[in-house]
Amino acid sequence: MGRRMCGICGIAGDNGKSPETLATLKRMVQVMRHRGPDDEGFYCDDQVGFGHARLSIIDVETGCQPMSNEDESLWIVYNGEVYNYVELRDELLAKGHTFRTRSDTEVILHSYEEYGTQFVQHFNGMFAFALWDKPRKKLVLARDRVGIKPLYFVQEGDRFLFASEIKALLESRSCPREVDRASVAEYMERSYVAGRKTFLSGVRKLLPGHVLTLEGGALKESQYWDVTFAQEEDRGEAHYVERLAWLISDSLRLRLRSDVPLGAHLSGGIDSSTVVCTASKLLDERLKTFSGAFDEGPRYDERQHIRVVARACNTEHHEVVPTMEEFFGTISRLVWYLDEPVVGAGVFPQYVVSALAGKHVKVVLGGQGGDELFAGYTRYYRPYFADRVADCVRLRFDSGAPLTLVTDFLKFLVNRGSTDIPLFFRRLSAPSPEQVLSAELRQVAARLPSRSVPQGLGKFARMLYVDLKEYLQGLLHVEDRTSMAASIESRVPILDHRIVEMAASMPYKHKMRNGVTKYLLRRAAEGRVPASILARRDKMGFPTPIDVWFSRRGAALLNFFDSPDVERRGLLDRARAVEIVKQHVRGKRDHSPLIWRMLNVELWHSLFIEGKTTEEAAVFRDS
Repeated sequence: MGRRMCGICGIAGDNGKSPETLATLKRMVQVMRHRGPDDEGFYCDDQVGFGHARLSIIDVETGCQPMSNEDESLWIVYNGEVYNYVELRDELLAKGHTFRTRSDTEVILHSYEEYGTQFVQHFNGMFAFALWDKPRKKLVLARDRVGIKPLYFVQEGDRFLFASEIKALLESRSCPREVDRASVAEYMERSYVAGRKTFLSGVRKLLPGHVLTLEGGALKESQYWDVTFAQEEDRGEAHYVERLAWLISDSLRLRLRSDVPLGAHLSGGIDSSTVVCTASKLLDERLKTFSGAFDEGPRYDERQHIRVVARACNTEHHEVVPTMEEFFGTISRLVWYLDEPVVGAGVFPQYVVSALAGKHVKVVLGGQGGDELFAGYTRYYRPYFADRVADCVRLRFDSGAPLTLVTDFLKFLVNRGSTDIPLFFRRLSAPSPEQVLSAELRQVAARLPSRSVPQGLGKFARMLYVDLKEYLQGLLHVEDRTSMAASIESRVPILDHRIVEMAASMPYKHKMRNGVTKYLLRRAAEGRVPASILARRDKMGFPTPIDVWFSRRGAALLNFFDSPDVERRGLLDRARAVEIVKQHVRGKRDHSPLIWRMLNVELWHSLFIEGKTTEEAAVFRDS
């Protein structure tokens, strides 16, 4: 199959055969060696240079990269998986194409020969690749529909560089190390950076579902896929349950193709449990599962639920318990792996569990996407009931709609319990991140553009759209970096684009019912997942006890933020940052999410702007 998780990079606009270009490519590959420790390869001609760090998963002997077609008119470097490559290969063979390998890499090359730039429409997978069409002198970059695999680029005059990770671009000495202050402000406000921007000015992401071409010195970007949240006519609950159950099984059937040991993350929640239980039924051998928990009380421990699933599926189960000392000793290294700060502290346990999995397998399955596609967060309650009220108004109180709404709301209160009622009626109070930004960045934050959401969507669909297009991108960023840090490949079957399209277009009432989140996914998993798991209403999401740990290490945090370096960097207001930490340590308020973001931006600046090593940037050197 030739499928692999890798690091790719390239330079166009320079003579690829020059010693300077090749030396830069080698540095770019070396800094991403964690993504592909098994092999490396290079291709250079008088116009482009490609570099590749390989993690071998399938077709280990013949799937080396960069790869060419038979006459070497096309060359590719590729990071990812085209899961339906077997079916595509058969189609291409029937059209007269010949193959030298079993690799999906070669399938991409022949698909381009057959279909031109429309070839990406045929792929079911996660991918980021660059293809050099030598006769046309055309460079083609593409990224998968949902954005599972990353791809960054920068244009330096006539030179164009791309890579799987930002740190590789910085190996080009001409790549500027300048802070994009709007991105820092956006991260502090939202926990992620949306769209093409990154923390570095001039470095951009290729958006999911997009193709970028460089031809004749001109860049052209086009979108080949998008998801619509326009609701289709209701086909009935039974139809959607049956369709989703089949799609999950088919998605896993494709993603279980592997020539190396395969396992799965298991959290004890509905998403990962559905993946594990479905995969276990499809495999002939026992599935290896990997989990983590903290010894800091029941708020941070899902082991009782995890073990229910592991026993029900007879998995070969492995667990790890990350410690506070590991956390403090790992923070700067995590920021380096991530390239730029994103989402919350859950990146730490995910990194530790990935490291555990890396000792046993090269491929892991995960449950990412279920919450964003099928409304798994409590924040969806407000827009859900707002849309229900709007429906009643539109129906002019016909057909018993008001009674149905009242019934739904009463069932919601019963299902969620009295302790959740305040969550529905009030917004959770939290300090504004603007409180700790420097004066300059507070002005930048005030000018941040509002989110772009398609017109005509209800409140519920708008929130799902934003989460899929923005928040989920942060989670997938973490999924990629933590798995690659452990040199393993992560596959996310719930994010098969067919499931995404179905979830987006179905009527919203099937996603939440009577206050029950992920209603349709629960129904589709019946008979596969233990009933006690499907009945869970307490979503934990691998919480990390940073509230406790930051309090215990308050003195070190105060020393870190009450430093001239914080003033010099100009990202945070030093006095305000110190006051936030003091309030947290004194127990006046839980500021741990904000402190986490503050730590991340300061450490990022140390590593990526100042060029410090992870040891030099470490906050808690006495841990």
